[in-house]
Amino acid sequence: MLFTLLTLVAIANAAVIRKDTGVKIIIGNDDGWAVANVRRAAATLKSGGYQTLISAPADNKSGSSSLEFPPIPLITAGQFNTIPAGAAASGVDASDPNAFYVNSFPATAMEYGIEKIAPTIFGSAPDLAVTGPNVGSNLGLVTQFSGTIGAAAEAVKHGIPAIAFSGAGGSQHIFTEADPVADVYAQVAKKLVDAVVASGAPYLPANVALNVNFPVSDATTCTQLSDYHFVQSRVNVDINPFTKDVNQCGNDHLPTESSVIESGGCRVSVSAFWATSKLDVDKATQAAVRSKIGGLFECKP
Repeated sequence: MLFTLLTLVAIANAAVIRKDTGVKIIIGNDDGWAVANVRRAAATLKSGGYQTLISAPADNKSGSSSLEFPPIPLITAGQFNTIPAGAAASGVDASDPNAFYVNSFPATAMEYGIEKIAPTIFGSAPDLAVTGPNVGSNLGLVTQFSGTIGAAAEAVKHGIPAIAFSGAGGSQHIFTEADPVADVYAQVAKKLVDAVVASGAPYLPANVALNVNFPVSDATTCTQLSDYHFVQSRVNVDINPFTKDVNQCGNDHLPTESSVIESGGCRVSVSAFWATSKLDVDKATQAAVRSKIGGLFECKP
């Protein structure tokens, strides 16, 4: 069985004293704790020297935005039957002591992970939050309804800088199955995380998160890390003709993330948004993000 029932006392009893000093990353999503995308992301980040902790919903909670509700015991079996009906409100994977489910919405799972699990597993608060990669894009107005975005916004509200990742390709299936799309998305996510961490703390401006979208990856398209190119973007179309964005490639209006993904060429959109409203940040904040990770960005044709 993949599960172990858990109380806060059990978390404390199960905790191990860490000797590694890597940046501490809490990982959430809205697709559920047992999907391939979130497990590959955690494994890839861990292989890069990061300390990782998954705190994700016990089942698929896509489209739940920033909804919150206290975790409750499971009435029915959890995702892919990895958790039995009647199991505790939170639990840990017996095969991975750093993968936890929380039977609630994505935002609650993130909050629970930050407040209840991370202090024991990490010995402190997380340094960074990552959500996803979501199965399916989160572009434009869709960001208002995404649980992946909601979990990232929740982390920022707790003072943890956050990056939400989503991918146009892939599917929802259990992490024990092979998934080359999840593998390459995890590598691309790590590349951006590496850049953010290398820029130094604070990793992002206050009250800001990043929305990052990957293009479709399949058997012949965008199959390896070197195929991907990052473009700074904005979440929504700017309807005010008098406002300007940070200058990129001689243009003072950033492309929308939708247009970046639609442009092809394995381009990845990177948009900064306010955690409170989930809307685009201002020019000065865009510039602050660019000053930290601008070395990754390329021009959109």
